[in-house]
Amino acid sequence: LDAGAELAIQYLSRSKNKQASQIATDILGKNPNHPGANYVLARLEWSIGKPDASASYIEKTLEQHPHDDRLLELLAAVRVDQKRFK
Repeated sequence: LDAGAELAIQYLSRSKNKQASQIATDILGKNPNHPGANYVLARLEWSIGKPDASASYIEKTLEQHPHDDRLLELLAAVRVDQKRFK
């Protein structure tokens, strides 16, 4: 991951959601399939009870990065919340 995505993930891990979201959104403005930025926004959506929005970020990114373990693990957790196990 690049420095911007790492910074967003660090903000996310410290519950500084506004800063994490702002950085991730900026990154996605330049690269819509950026795995780190999509991960941050997916985590944020999931944390506020929006698993469908979270899954949307994850699935879009997995099309380009199908072996991203962090995204795959998050998708599994989101699917449990959605009670969708496909």
